[in-house]
Amino acid sequence: MKKIYLCLLLLIGSLLWAQTLTIKVKETRVRSSPKFYAKSIYRANRGDTLEKMGEQKGWYEVKIPSGDVGWVHSSAVETKKLKLDSGEWVETEATPEEVALAGKGFNMEVEAEYKRNHPDLDFTWVDRMESIEISEEEMVAFLKKGKLGEYGGEQ
Repeated sequence: MKKIYLCLLLLIGSLLWAQTLTIKVKETRVRSSPKFYAKSIYRANRGDTLEKMGEQKGWYEVKIPSGDVGWVHSSAVETKKLKLDSGEWVETEATPEEVALAGKGFNMEVEAEYKRNHPDLDFTWVDRMESIEISEEEMVAFLKKGKLGEYGGEQ
């Protein structure tokens, strides 16, 4: 009987400290280790949620939908601890999903209206910048050339 109570206590304790991370940027990569140039194991998009498992020097260890564990940089997520009150889950602030949605701000609809109201503005370069994708190899080369991270600068 004591074992059952101990298991229940551990389960409730883990639920009280469970933390959900919500992606706040357009897109980010979950990596195999806590480094920007580590192998990408999952692509997360704005509004996606991940379960936090741990943390290390600005990185969160997370569980991805497949059940695998990886690392996401803290600058790409919002954190929110779940609260247990009167036996029910209660959230007294904006949800992580609401925060991520608000962070979208300049969506296609808003951009189209802005373009209509400001026909003198040229969005060509903004559109080009949004379409740029950097490969992991290019990023590692950039880090090495600039002596960034463990290649010579602050980690």
